[in-house]
Amino acid sequence: MKLISLLKRLAAAKFNGKWRLISREGDMVAELSGITDIGSYTRGLAVVKKGEQWGIIDEAGNFVIEPKYKELQAVIISI
Repeated sequence: MKLISLLKRLAAAKFNGKWRLISREGDMVAELSGITDIGSYTRGLAVVKKGEQWGIIDEAGNFVIEPKYKELQAVIISI
């Protein structure tokens, strides 16, 4: 199992080659089908790799930006 801390209330965990979002209590929040890599969450969004392309998901695991980019980086903007 590989575990990445993402938010105070969520983490990404890789079980048997599949990424999932889990709560602090260990409950599965979302199964991230086809995701091969995931970065840290910033302001509720995380950069993820699906196959050879990158996109962005929200805290529920839904795509905000579909994976269609060769490269993608998170940018933090403070207001």
